[in-house]
Amino acid sequence: MPISPYTRERLTEAAASSRTLTEALEKLGVAPKSPTRRYLHDRMRKPGVDVSHFERVEALK
Repeated sequence: MPISPYTRERLTEAAASSRTLTEALEKLGVAPKSPTRRYLHDRMRKPGVDVSHFERVEALK
């Protein structure tokens, strides 16, 4: 099984230096509207990466 490029350390660093999930994804090199968005958010939350400070961004209509 391949090793994920999204290590806890990378996820923690991206989350800690970002105001939003979108910013964190961009720092990880992931398109903000990528289907990977939900997966990475879950990958951050499950091992306890702090995402409580993320601001919610309303979708553009």
